[in-house]
Amino acid sequence: MTRRRLVEWGLIGLMIAASAVLAGLQYQWIGEVSAAEQSFLKRRAEEQVKEWVAQLGTELNSGLEALTPSIEEIEAEGRWPAHGKRLAQWSGDREMFGVIAVAVPKGTELSLFGYGRDLKEMDWPVAWKPLKESLHRRLEGGGPPPNQENRGLLIERPVFGSRGEDEWVIAGLNRDFIRKRWSKWGGDFDVELKVGKEVAYQSRVGGIGKADLTIENRGGRFGLAMTVGLRHKEGSLAEVVERARIRNLVTAFALIGMLLVAGFALLHYTKKTRELAAMQLQFVAGVSHELRTPLTVITGAAHNLLSGVVREPKQVERYAKLIADHARQLTGMVEQVMEFSRRQAGEVSAVRERVRIVNWIESAVEGAAPEIAAAECEVELDLEEGLPMVAGDPGELQLALQNLVVNAAKHGGEGNWIGVSARRIGQQVEVAVSDHGPGVPASEREKIFDPFYRGERAVVDQVRVSGLGLSLLREIVEKHGGTVVVREAAGGGAEFAMRLPVSEEIDDEFTNTAG
Repeated sequence: MTRRRLVEWGLIGLMIAASAVLAGLQYQWIGEVSAAEQSFLKRRAEEQVKEWVAQLGTELNSGLEALTPSIEEIEAEGRWPAHGKRLAQWSGDREMFGVIAVAVPKGTELSLFGYGRDLKEMDWPVAWKPLKESLHRRLEGGGPPPNQENRGLLIERPVFGSRGEDEWVIAGLNRDFIRKRWSKWGGDFDVELKVGKEVAYQSRVGGIGKADLTIENRGGRFGLAMTVGLRHKEGSLAEVVERARIRNLVTAFALIGMLLVAGFALLHYTKKTRELAAMQLQFVAGVSHELRTPLTVITGAAHNLLSGVVREPKQVERYAKLIADHARQLTGMVEQVMEFSRRQAGEVSAVRERVRIVNWIESAVEGAAPEIAAAECEVELDLEEGLPMVAGDPGELQLALQNLVVNAAKHGGEGNWIGVSARRIGQQVEVAVSDHGPGVPASEREKIFDPFYRGERAVVDQVRVSGLGLSLLREIVEKHGGTVVVREAAGGGAEFAMRLPVSEEIDDEFTNTAG
């Protein structure tokens, strides 16, 4: 393994290790963030609930304070006129309280008077018994009982006189009023409010289930025991945070994966770029050598002709033929380089004609006649009768097939045989060129279509090739909607097969027929 390969694999290993460490840290950090997020959501919800309870307390305090006359007002105006006046002047939300009453001591007992047009004495409701007991204790000089959960939605405010608490204004909270206030609170949580043991409000029909957070307000200014249960609308808070954690983890690992893929792609394309650069250098060196060889022959032959060294007609003819052959080789090599350059620049022919298979093959074989003759090969045609036409640029198609025939003559010439066959396969026509040469190793069957690539045997045997012929072949065939493959020929050697789509007999797109 070369030093460069060791460095590349070292970088890959370093990237994998760094990604694994980063993934572990990311998992730990996201876990910490998730725990902090859960704590933050609970704290924010608790703050919002406490703020709501405080606002409710302020509103209730204002309402009861507005309804409760002072002892001075009662003494000056009388108990019932003072209460009636306060009720008439009250500008608060009339839905706040469902019922309003006044508890007045009579000896050791407490009489209850309900608000209406007049204060009328009424019986104590059974549900109000816990409040009555609490007021009795305070009337006798004792404090309120420690457990007030059974007072329900009742609140009270005392009127202080010379004896202390002389009477009490009692109000029962209206459920609709509480429902309206909670509907304004909203947020990400479903809510369940209990006043005492009584459920006063639920934001979800059927209840919220197990609460993520329970906030209790025991006693308070009015003796209300309120419990607020919260559950996130998307499920339990732990589940919501866990889902967010999983999303964050998936995103993080996806990004890490993308970085790894990008790193591998960068290394891969860097390697491909180096290989292409190396092949380009080999191509330049090879072409320079291949150009120099025929140029040397041409220069030497021309010098001999000009200097009079060669005078005999047969020798002159042989030298002229030598110059013509090498000039043709130079022309073919230069044309391939120019054709490759044009395609790299995007200059592709737009000619589309219907091409007869037989004429196309005959033209390609005729164009490769010098190489076939130089290799002393025999060409055997095996063409199926009644072949349909194909569509495309006749010049490009001839170049592609001619490249294959020339390639067979150069690399398979030792077999002295070149086979060209054509047959229809479904909606395609397959044209194959075979030889009985050494064949193409399986390890090179994909690479030989790359630009500038020269097989190991071509390098060893010093075969004159530019490394562009098969690359141009594949590009031309694929442009025409076809495919090209290389395989082992029957009897040994290589077989290159092109498959092109059939052109229908009637097609208004084509106005010309080539061949």
